[in-house]
Amino acid sequence: MQIITSKSNNKIKFVTYLRTTKGRKENHMFVCEGSKALEMALKTDSVVEVFSLKPLGNLPNNIEQYLVNEEVLNKLSSSINPEGVIFVSE
Repeated sequence: MQIITSKSNNKIKFVTYLRTTKGRKENHMFVCEGSKALEMALKTDSVVEVFSLKPLGNLPNNIEQYLVNEEVLNKLSSSINPEGVIFVSE
């Protein structure tokens, strides 16, 4: 588990790029939000990495988890009030 506190981190820039149509098509990945969506995506083994405000204990070892602050989470989120969990899926 890594901690990211900067909005200019390369990982954050990449996830922001995935929010664009070009980014999704080039990388064959997309960004999702919310714990319910994460729970469903975990069942299909399509989750690549997770960004959250708090550590999540129910993630498989092959999924990268990043702890972020609210400022970074807001940059990644398309919601006005993000739930606190954002993930990249294939």
